[in-house]
Amino acid sequence: MALIKCHLNYLFNKRTIWMLVAGVAIAFLVFTLNAASLDEARGYRENNAIYFRTSFLTVKLLVVFFAVFLVCDFFSPHNSQYYYLISCQVSRACYFTTKLAIVAFLETGFIFLLYMSFQMAGTAFYSEFVFSGRICASFARLFVYVFFYGLLALALYQVLNNSYVIIVVFSLSILSTIANEDGSTNSVLNLFLLYLDEEGCFPYHPHHALLLIVFLLAGNLLIFMFGDCK
Repeated sequence: MALIKCHLNYLFNKRTIWMLVAGVAIAFLVFTLNAASLDEARGYRENNAIYFRTSFLTVKLLVVFFAVFLVCDFFSPHNSQYYYLISCQVSRACYFTTKLAIVAFLETGFIFLLYMSFQMAGTAFYSEFVFSGRICASFARLFVYVFFYGLLALALYQVLNNSYVIIVVFSLSILSTIANEDGSTNSVLNLFLLYLDEEGCFPYHPHHALLLIVFLLAGNLLIFMFGDCK
């Protein structure tokens, strides 16, 4: 418990809070505009589908950027100096896994806030907005999606120790989206870069996504255990 509090003291700083607030505010504004612009002449089913699809792209961009920035900032040398003060009390594996767990917890909280903002904007600005279990499942799969890109960014950051990793990984997520939405087949690309379609579904079985995450988790832990990055 003391180790987790120590992590939170370094991670939950003003910059993180401002990014969290700004991300939710931007998302709510986009949700509001999307809901308010729906054409009442269309059926409520079509409007609800349009509202979700147009909003989900914004959500994907926000959560990937937030996760990539968060993991690189949290594992940066500046935010890892306290490791030397506690290294004699905890193992490197425990330090790494608890630190990553805090990042995952904050990512989950961010996605939950975006989901609630989506529901609130839809309810407030579209009279025929309806709750959908499929949308809830899509936001749940979004955590797997964003956790993958966070781990990918962490692996590159540990190897390169360069903040430009944030731009690179964020660009890779956009590249994956563009490559899949231009109508072409990208089975090879999707084997290595996770993609969520406009309905919030993976092109392959969810086990494929979990396998990639396990691979990145193991790789990151090995790099941290035997590398120089703290």
